[in-house]
Amino acid sequence: MIKKKIRETEAFKSLDKVKKIVFLSKNNIELIRHGHKMSCMTSFENWVKVCSPKNTVHDIVKELLENQKPPNQ
Repeated sequence: MIKKKIRETEAFKSLDKVKKIVFLSKNNIELIRHGHKMSCMTSFENWVKVCSPKNTVHDIVKELLENQKPPNQ
């Protein structure tokens, strides 16, 4: 399910074919999952400050958070 959401982001779509394949490795998926969870628990800015993610991971997590539906709305 997370891979589907990642594939739908503009940051992922902007990658070339080889980078897309490499980026969907287990390690990168876990980094995105961790970043999304930590951003939801604290804040996106705090996650960036603490973890210093790569640009692509940063952009995808930011886009996932922007596209996330607010609860009860």
